[in-house]
Amino acid sequence: MMDEKKALWDDNPVDITSEANFIWSIANKLRGSYMPDKYGDVVIPMTIIRRFECALERTKAAVLAQYKQNPAYPAKAMQRISGFQFYNTSDFNLKELCNDPDHIAANFHEYLVSAQQIGRR
Repeated sequence: MMDEKKALWDDNPVDITSEANFIWSIANKLRGSYMPDKYGDVVIPMTIIRRFECALERTKAAVLAQYKQNPAYPAKAMQRISGFQFYNTSDFNLKELCNDPDHIAANFHEYLVSAQQIGRR
């Protein structure tokens, strides 16, 4: 029982500074499009999207390889590859989206459309 409780409580704090800075860097790129009081309307959803991306990072290459081999591969099988009940078949990640600011709207739309089962009921 003691080992089980120890597994639930980790004494090593998690440093999310780099993730938070990355998300705020995206918000800074939105300055021309959003008023500062509206950043929260963008940053909170972007934080959630980034969290999903981090969760999928380990299996992203395998999901993409399978999707490119067979775009009609069954969703349940893709979920097994991703290890979650969701996956993303986009070649983009958030960092890559920021590298092409001239096409960020179209590329971000493709990224979101490629996210399977995230936020869908």
